[in-house]
Amino acid sequence: MELIFLAILGIFAVVFFKETTTYKIASFDTSGGPATFPQYILILLLVAIAILMIQKIVKKDFKGFVFIELFKGERGIGLLSLVAYLALLTILGFTLSTILFLGFLVNYLYRVNHQKSLGSVKQIAIRTGISVLFAFVIQYIFVGLMHVMLPKGIFF
Repeated sequence: MELIFLAILGIFAVVFFKETTTYKIASFDTSGGPATFPQYILILLLVAIAILMIQKIVKKDFKGFVFIELFKGERGIGLLSLVAYLALLTILGFTLSTILFLGFLVNYLYRVNHQKSLGSVKQIAIRTGISVLFAFVIQYIFVGLMHVMLPKGIFF
């Protein structure tokens, strides 16, 4: 099962690598273009996948599916909340989606690590307030200082 998962992950990496070859490079650009860094990351991912697959085949370890742990318990909730964040990003915009994502995840992880307790209302307000502040600081850094366009969504 894990070999199939790794093969599917490898196929995605190859497709993404092929996509990076379509990026346009300016004639005066000597850095390799905007696709250089993603290509390096994808190559490293493909090498890691190949190593893992070879290890599994050599050891004849076909029983366990280690990556299933990503989808269980707290990790599964975290992964699900990340998927929801990415889905809401274009609808609600960067700021509101990030506030919701961080507010939920920080409070959820606090609850997990403190025997199913969220703490006092003051603690919840402080954690949520820090999430709000963090979202606005990140937006200011990217939009205000670096002039990077972030998803605006329907509200902003």
